Amino acid sequence: MKRYSQVRSLEHRIRASLQYTRWAERNRATYCVRCSLDNGLEVHHVVELYHVILGLWKFYGEWEAVFQHTIAMHEDDRCEAITLCDKCHGSLHPGRAVIVQEEDLHIDEWCAIPRKLDLRFVLGKKGLNRGEIGLLGFQTLLGLGWNIMNGTGGGRIIDFNWRHFAALMDKTPSISFSNGLDKALVSLTEAKIVDDWAKEKNIVEVHLSKEYAENLKANPWFVPITDAKTSRMTVLVLRWILGFQSSRGKFVIGREKLVGHMQLATRTPTFVSRCIKEAVAEIPWASVKEDGDKFRFEFKKRGMTPIHSLRSRLSRNLSNQA
Repeated sequence: MKRYSQVRSLEHRIRASLQYTRWAERNRATYCVRCSLDNGLEVHHVVELYHVILGLWKFYGEWEAVFQHTIAMHEDDRCEAITLCDKCHGSLHPGRAVIVQEEDLHIDEWCAIPRKLDLRFVLGKKGLNRGEIGLLGFQTLLGLGWNIMNGTGGGRIIDFNWRHFAALMDKTPSISFSNGLDKALVSLTEAKIVDDWAKEKNIVEVHLSKEYAENLKANPWFVPITDAKTSRMTVLVLRWILGFQSSRGKFVIGREKLVGHMQLATRTPTFVSRCIKEAVAEIPWASVKEDGDKFRFEFKKRGMTPIHSLRSRLSRNLSNQA
């Protein structure tokens, strides 16, 4: 029974991966091979995924190796598939629960942001130069991604109540926050992420640039909204960097490389060590040890990211026009 639950758990993780989503998109035909229906189409493994996983586990005896091998099989199109409508597909899997249903997802827990950002982060500096992003600027960017996921506005136009936004980030909805949000939006405009924005009373309307929206739609990264909540830029940037590695369980990086990623102005080993350790203390799913000029991070399991459903919601909301 324990092995069954472990196989099913790994199956859910595989189906939630970006590699699996791309495999399904590549292999989905335009009609069902059983009834010729052309809607509600799904990709069916000729050899059921459960049995693929179980067979590999019997060979490896180690779940992470099974995951990596199965992902590679999908990346290389070594898993044979046929296209079925949802009704025909369901008839081949009687009694099987749907793995991810969008209506069951807590969409309000997720922000969307591009995987690659050409931004200069500023840590501990009050004034910003053109193209630089401070703490509230980065949080605003994540907040815009949260509003997109929740369908606030339409397409590239987002409107939200700035007081509600402050509460979203666990901040006091004060005049000081309102002024800081204005400065953050100016910095995002200078960074060509925002084309235009306006504030009237409590409502803020933001127009995302076409380039940023296209980048977000083509190459999104989904971040839990809890990761955006902090009062320190070092914590937010480190959460962002480590988030890309957290599925590994362990991650080793050299001091200089990490300093470069975090864009720390001071590079003395003592300062960097203190900065990283203090930041990690505010990241409950990560721990770190120093090993000479390297940092060794370990991560707690954070649960599955429902990539396919989140991408579908993001794509639909970015395509909608108000």
